[in-house]
Amino acid sequence: MRVNAMGPAAVDTAFLCGGTGRSDEDAHTARDVEARARMTPLGRRAQPADVVGPILILLGPESAFMPGQLLWVNGGGYMQ
Repeated sequence: MRVNAMGPAAVDTAFLCGGTGRSDEDAHTARDVEARARMTPLGRRAQPADVVGPILILLGPESAFMPGQLLWVNGGGYMQ
Protein backbone atom coordinates (compact mmCIF):
# COMPACT_ATOMS: atom_id res chain seq x y z
CA MET A 1 0.00 0.00 0.00
CA ARG A 2 1.22 3.51 -0.75
CA VAL A 3 -0.29 6.81 0.24
CA ASN A 4 1.01 10.02 -1.29
CA ALA A 5 -0.38 13.50 -0.79
CA MET A 6 0.06 17.02 -2.05
CA GLY A 7 0.37 20.14 0.11
CA PRO A 8 -0.68 23.02 -2.15
CA ALA A 9 -0.50 26.74 -1.50
CA ALA A 10 -3.64 28.83 -1.78
CA VAL A 11 -4.79 28.40 -5.37
CA ASP A 12 -6.30 31.34 -7.25
CA THR A 13 -9.89 30.15 -7.48
CA ALA A 14 -13.29 31.66 -6.71
CA PHE A 15 -13.18 29.92 -3.33
CA LEU A 16 -9.98 31.77 -2.34
CA CYS A 17 -11.64 35.12 -2.95
CA GLY A 18 -14.64 34.22 -0.83
CA GLY A 19 -16.82 32.99 -3.63
CA THR A 20 -18.54 29.70 -4.08
CA GLY A 21 -19.29 29.93 -7.76
CA ARG A 22 -22.70 31.37 -6.88
CA SER A 23 -21.57 34.79 -5.64
CA ASP A 24 -19.66 37.79 -6.94
CA GLU A 25 -16.05 36.64 -6.94
CA ASP A 26 -14.93 40.14 -7.99
CA ALA A 27 -16.33 41.75 -4.83
CA HIS A 28 -14.06 43.01 -2.07
CA THR A 29 -12.80 40.34 0.31
CA ALA A 30 -11.57 40.73 3.89
CA ARG A 31 -8.50 38.63 3.09
CA ASP A 32 -5.48 40.33 1.58
CA VAL A 33 -4.67 37.60 -0.91
CA GLU A 34 -2.18 39.79 -2.77
CA ALA A 35 -0.12 40.38 0.39
CA ARG A 36 -0.04 36.64 0.96
CA ALA A 37 1.10 36.10 -2.62
CA ARG A 38 3.94 38.61 -2.19
CA MET A 39 5.18 36.66 0.85
CA THR A 40 5.66 33.57 -1.30
CA PRO A 41 9.22 33.25 -2.67
CA LEU A 42 7.83 33.04 -6.23
CA GLY A 43 5.84 36.22 -5.54
CA ARG A 44 2.47 35.10 -6.88
CA ARG A 45 -0.61 33.03 -6.15
CA ALA A 46 -0.79 29.48 -7.42
CA GLN A 47 -2.90 28.95 -10.50
CA PRO A 48 -4.94 25.78 -11.00
CA ALA A 49 -2.52 24.69 -13.73
CA ASP A 50 0.34 24.85 -11.20
CA VAL A 51 -1.10 21.93 -9.25
CA VAL A 52 -2.34 19.78 -12.15
CA GLY A 53 1.11 18.47 -13.15
CA PRO A 54 2.10 17.34 -9.66
CA ILE A 55 -1.29 15.67 -9.18
CA LEU A 56 -0.87 13.79 -12.45
CA ILE A 57 2.57 12.63 -11.33
CA LEU A 58 1.15 11.30 -8.06
CA LEU A 59 -1.66 9.52 -9.94
CA GLY A 60 0.57 8.04 -12.63
CA PRO A 61 3.22 5.36 -12.88
CA GLU A 62 5.94 7.98 -12.31
CA SER A 63 5.23 7.77 -8.56
CA ALA A 64 5.19 3.96 -8.34
CA PHE A 65 8.33 3.96 -6.15
CA MET A 66 7.25 6.90 -3.92
CA PRO A 67 5.44 5.47 -0.91
CA GLY A 68 4.21 7.81 1.81
CA GLN A 69 5.39 11.14 0.43
CA LEU A 70 3.99 14.64 0.82
CA LEU A 71 4.65 16.74 -2.27
CA TRP A 72 4.70 20.46 -1.42
CA VAL A 73 3.40 22.64 -4.27
CA ASN A 74 3.50 26.07 -2.67
CA GLY A 75 5.84 28.38 -4.57
CA GLY A 76 8.62 27.85 -2.02
CA GLY A 77 6.49 28.96 0.92
CA TYR A 78 7.44 25.85 2.85
CA MET A 79 10.58 23.84 2.15
CA GLN A 80 11.97 20.99 4.20
